[in-house]
Amino acid sequence: NMIFTSGEGSAMTIDIAGRASTRKSLVGLNQQLKAVTSFESVSIPLGSFAKEKDIDFSIKIVVKEKYEKQN
Repeated sequence: NMIFTSGEGSAMTIDIAGRASTRKSLVGLNQQLKAVTSFESVSIPLGSFAKEKDIDFSIKIVVKEKYEKQN
């Protein structure tokens, strides 16, 4: 699931919920998202990394303001 939120005077956020097959794949996704230069922050709760397999997770991404205004 993905939810995009943008309110007046606040940054655009993207909330993602899903299931990772392994902790390694979730770590990889986290690293890839943190490398995206248009994202100000990427947050995954630490508890998401507790299990090794079949991990339900949520991610909150804040988009940098300069990228929001281009669209």
